[in-house]
Amino acid sequence: MRFCPTCSNSENDARFYGNYCEACMGKKVLVKLDDSVKASICGKCGRIKGSGFFHKADEKGFETVLNERFRGYRVKVLGYSGLEVSAEFTADTGSGEIVVDKEVRLELSKVTCERCYRKSCGYYEAVMQLRGSAERIRRYEDKICRKAQRDEEFVTKVEENDGGIDIYLSSKKVASAILSEMGIKPIRSYTLSGLKNGRKIYKNTYAIHLW
Repeated sequence: MRFCPTCSNSENDARFYGNYCEACMGKKVLVKLDDSVKASICGKCGRIKGSGFFHKADEKGFETVLNERFRGYRVKVLGYSGLEVSAEFTADTGSGEIVVDKEVRLELSKVTCERCYRKSCGYYEAVMQLRGSAERIRRYEDKICRKAQRDEEFVTKVEENDGGIDIYLSSKKVASAILSEMGIKPIRSYTLSGLKNGRKIYKNTYAIHLW
């Protein structure tokens, strides 16, 4: 019969992981986990950085950060209050998986994410030129702005122009997604905006008639 070398529990009284009982193995796992982790948060939009991207500062975002910081563990966020995150850590002991709960404090440093930096600089990749019925233009403007926000992109600006409006969008990708979702077939044109790594970069313009 085995006895835990730490607390003397026998294998009749507790589950064992190798030479240690479950409680003592859990303590061995916990002592290896840091009480706090450092992370970056955008001071403008409040998103947190994890795995190279910025995410909403919610359970899913915190989970991404913790899984990146605690390599070798499977982390599930149970809840959070302010900067204190309650999480479940699953570790492979070599004799089976063990689950422990721990409170982790986030130490956040403020940065500016690429999206907010681009927005502050007036960056855009595509322009949607809406012309036609004022009522339909406003309705489509609202749909386009909401779709851009859902895709975590942004509208750089909206200008009144030639009996309609021009909507400047942060990415060609979100512009294409909007056109596809709405079933719109625009007249397309392209304007050379510069070079990047020797390649020509174009801004796309989509003329949309809403009569």
